[in-house]
Amino acid sequence: SESYSFDSTALERAAKAAKELERSKYAKDALALSQQQELTRQTEQNVKIKEYELSIEQMKVEQKRVEGEQRRKYLEEENKQAKLKSEYQDQLARRRYEDQLVQ
Repeated sequence: SESYSFDSTALERAAKAAKELERSKYAKDALALSQQQELTRQTEQNVKIKEYELSIEQMKVEQKRVEGEQRRKYLEEENKQAKLKSEYQDQLARRRYEDQLVQ
């Protein structure tokens, strides 16, 4: 019965289309996964940047604290020296006065 011949091309086209559809479904999933991984990577980078910025701010605060402490010690020493100088000048003035009384 040669009058009936099965045309397999339509079936092959349908199988090929099914494979393409399956591949495109996985391609969409792969793209979504890739996009999610990129977002995750960007988020991790942003976290690192924020941690870095925070450590810079902490260093600035520490630097100000140290500068304040140094300034306080400097003023303390300056006051101490001024007091010693004043006491010394007072002693000299008393000696001069006492020397004048003796003469």
